[in-house]
Amino acid sequence: RPFTFFVVGSSSYMAPEQARGKKVDRRADIWAFGVILFETAALELPFPAQSIGALARAVTTGDAGARVRTCLGVFSAELRAVASSTR
Repeated sequence: RPFTFFVVGSSSYMAPEQARGKKVDRRADIWAFGVILFETAALELPFPAQSIGALARAVTTGDAGARVRTCLGVFSAELRAVASSTR
């Protein structure tokens, strides 16, 4: 039987386990909230992609830290200090 995958909701906020087609729980909501916080602070998505497939690959294999570092210029000095900390 062929694998069927569909996305419910906005794919830009999809958690890695959802992108892998696995069962999701409330942690997926926490992931989505983190994406919203990133988008609010950086004025762009942490994983921009042209298709759902490309987005799923970026979410499951990507490095959001690299995106944070490239967006630091739009953050306030205080937020840059928090984002740059290695704690």
